[in-house]
Parts: sequence; structure tokens; C-alpha cells
Amino acid sequence: MQPRPPLRRQRNRGQAQSSEIAAGWAVNGNGNGNGNGILDICESRLHACPADFDQNGSIVGGDLAPILNAWGPAPGLQGLDLVPDGEINGADLAVLLKAWGPCSE
Repeated sequence: MQPRPPLRRQRNRGQAQSSEIAAGWAVNGNGNGNGNGILDICESRLHACPADFDQNGSIVGGDLAPILNAWGPAPGLQGLDLVPDGEINGADLAVLLKAWGPCSE
């Protein structure tokens, strides 16, 4: 029996990769910050606030920690790589800081 391939994001369809599911779990503790029984990372992320990692509707300190913790080469961490270049670095931090404050959707 062939092993199942990892989940792959299909652009604009809201499907997560396995690494993003793991990152969502790490960010939210139990992965279900809104308490609806579905891992938050598996729900649609098609909103105007991609740096809102804790999904509280604003970019605050809780969203900064995952970027700093993942700093460096980041293959497989597409959800945290806000400038998709395979690295979590100053460019990603700049995107997060530019969006700081309440999200507008």
C-alpha cells in the first residue's frame, strides 16, 4: 500500500499543507483557537490578514512570536513565510509590522 502524500495547498482553495497544520497547532496550543472543533489552519485562510497567526482579528505580539521562533531557512513553513522565499527573515517581519493593528476584511 502506497503512503499518502502530505496535504498540499491548492491556491485560493483554503487547503493546508501538513507543515501549516503543525504550525497552526504550535501557534494556538491545541490548534483550535476559536473552539469550533476544526483545526483553525484547516479553515479558510483567505482573508485580508495573513499575518494574523493567532486569528484574533488583529496583528499583535502573539503573531510576532511564531515569526521569531521560526527565523531562518523555512522549507515547509509556507504559512509563516509571508514573503514566499523559503526563509523566515526581515522581509516577513516587515510584512507583519506593516499590518500591525486591527485587521480590515
